[in-house]
Amino acid sequence: MNRMGYVWPHDSFVRNVCIFCEACQPVRLCVERFEPGETQRRTIVKNRDMTIGLTARCDMNEHYRLYNAHHVNRFGIDGNYYRSTLQDLIGNKHIPGRVLEFRLDGALAGGMIFNDLDDGAIAQLSYYDTALSKKRGIGTFMIMEMARRVKETGKPYLYLGTWLASGKLAYKRNFQPMEAMNRKNEWMPLP
Repeated sequence: MNRMGYVWPHDSFVRNVCIFCEACQPVRLCVERFEPGETQRRTIVKNRDMTIGLTARCDMNEHYRLYNAHHVNRFGIDGNYYRSTLQDLIGNKHIPGRVLEFRLDGALAGGMIFNDLDDGAIAQLSYYDTALSKKRGIGTFMIMEMARRVKETGKPYLYLGTWLASGKLAYKRNFQPMEAMNRKNEWMPLP
């Protein structure tokens, strides 16, 4: 289903499809050919003191506090409404997610919930300390770390959900080569 642009936030697959609009497009990063640019390399250097761990279980309260703060600070909405989303993505009985934890001096600085796929991985949800990220680019660092891990498996793609040409999701264009799915369900280069 991921190859057709679907994601599974709960117990079902969803895809943004509007009849007369192509503003929301599923995207994937071609990790085999991805090379960090100069700004991204500086981000790696800024975060080399970050401890990164992989887990299938995590302290849900610790992660939820950061998740909620991320939503309030980045999107201006209270993440309390979305507590079940976080729980469902990690504890889904059909497709359990794993968590890549990013810690600085032992404190949780970011988390990325993802699922392994036959052709890569799908980043379902990421959240991070927005104040810390202003100095370090933690969101960018998390994507690069996940891309590195997928590349090490020999699989070609990191699916990054939906891309919008403007707004909070426009940052995804900074990761190239990127492909977007068109209305004909074809993966095409994102210019």
